Amino acid sequence: MYTVGGGVTAVTVPVHGDYSLPSNITVFFDENKTALQTNEMLVTKNEVGNFQVETYLDGLLVKSEDTGISWITDEEMLAEEPALIQPMGVKAVAACLGAVLGVGGIAGAVACFNYL
Repeated sequence: MYTVGGGVTAVTVPVHGDYSLPSNITVFFDENKTALQTNEMLVTKNEVGNFQVETYLDGLLVKSEDTGISWITDEEMLAEEPALIQPMGVKAVAACLGAVLGVGGIAGAVACFNYL
């Protein structure tokens, strides 16, 4: 959970099961604890062996793209040096920035893909 600004708080929860480690759902709340918006990032392996990122806004698919990044397992992501997999909140943005600046691994790049 973290403060976005302007009285808005975001809560990010990882999504597991059939999805890759960077997958998550974020709910944004106002100061009255009313849900304003939900954002889901679901990461899977596609038919050509790359990471596929689907983004949903309030339950509606808004983006589905092949990242062009070859699939690796969650275990392989966690073993990367430096281990940048930070699937939740501000840490995911930090991983994204690390990837953009050239210091990130596969997980950072996949997390970043959703923010670009």
